[in-house]
Amino acid sequence: MNAIRSSNSNKIISTTRRSIRTLALAALCTVGMAAGFTPSANAVTKNFVLLGNQPEVGIVGLTENGGANYGSYYVGRYQATLNNATIHVNCVDLTHNIYLGGGYAADTDYHLTDAAGSLAGGYYQGGLSSVLTNGDFTNVSNTIAKQRSSESAYLVDKFMDASSFSGASGSTSLLDNLVAIQLTQWDILQNGGDGLGAGSFQTDAGAQAQYGGLVGYYENLAGQHSGYKSSSAYWIQAPVSENGGHSQDFAMVDGKNHADVPEPGVYAMFAGLAVSGIGFIRRRRSR
Repeated sequence: MNAIRSSNSNKIISTTRRSIRTLALAALCTVGMAAGFTPSANAVTKNFVLLGNQPEVGIVGLTENGGANYGSYYVGRYQATLNNATIHVNCVDLTHNIYLGGGYAADTDYHLTDAAGSLAGGYYQGGLSSVLTNGDFTNVSNTIAKQRSSESAYLVDKFMDASSFSGASGSTSLLDNLVAIQLTQWDILQNGGDGLGAGSFQTDAGAQAQYGGLVGYYENLAGQHSGYKSSSAYWIQAPVSENGGHSQDFAMVDGKNHADVPEPGVYAMFAGLAVSGIGFIRRRRSR
């Protein structure tokens, strides 16, 4: 699928009527979370903002529903700020949306590989398994969730801040490898790493031809670390609203070096970003 830019090159454009509704709903949910969400008394969060300029991404046609509908997405290594410090992030959440330039009050207390925890005060009190076993992202057994979280964390620790690639994957292209690693993250977490042509998460034929071999390499590599335990790959959690909605979640390396901030100012900024965001990671075509 060829991506078509709007007059505003950062804005994601919808391909279907349903997508238009999804765009509007996501914006409303984001505002609702900022206005109506009450954090726990002990919550300590950080300002997370996904930058509007994303130089390390490609545009990939993919589907979240086994091929019923395809859209064009920004895929690669994303840039964000955490308490105003610029960081690299991977997206670990295919099922929600976020505006480019938007953000939220993030909980970064948990490693990706920490044990699953329950939802309290708007945040899960545990690792990424928390949302892989309860239907938030997907619904698999705790054993499988732990394996997928470990494989995701391994990729984060190994490649998040890579500046070059040796060619072991089949390519020395920095961008191609970064795109493939992000695709691998989504495929592992949603489908267990079954490649780009199977399961609910798939890419179009062009992306399969370009990235399929690379994704196969990274899925095989990650699969060799299904028991991996990380002390440096952190989950960036968006606050969950009362109706269960939230913005997209991400992963980073070593988030503990960013100072904590109190809640009230964070939520005020969050509300403003929700209204002024200029696009989603999802990049869609207008009708």
